[in-house]
Amino acid sequence: MSTSTIAKAEAAGDCCCPVIEVCVQGALDLASVARLSERLYDALSLKPSSLVVDLSQCPFFDAVGINLLVEVHRQAWRQEATFTLRGCSPRHLRVLAMMGLDGVFEVDGTMTAAADAPIS
Repeated sequence: MSTSTIAKAEAAGDCCCPVIEVCVQGALDLASVARLSERLYDALSLKPSSLVVDLSQCPFFDAVGINLLVEVHRQAWRQEATFTLRGCSPRHLRVLAMMGLDGVFEVDGTMTAAADAPIS
């Protein structure tokens, strides 16, 4: 895409990067949620048509992390962007189901790793 095409796309309000993927590395909890929140809202400010959050390197998320995902999902919906969780482990999916959030998020593939340990 040439510079003039980018300028025209930005002037027209079109997105220059239709899909943005954010990879979460480490636990998504109270200690990390502020940093990830900033990254996700920065990504949404670019007005992508799709925001993908890769959880394959996230061994754990708590209620604070889940709340962030819900809020970002809502903002993406307001912007008419899709919001997808990628790389969910069976544990992630169980936690989302326990919170009544299964079916809320679009989920792109799951991990088949031995993350099927009981939740304690």
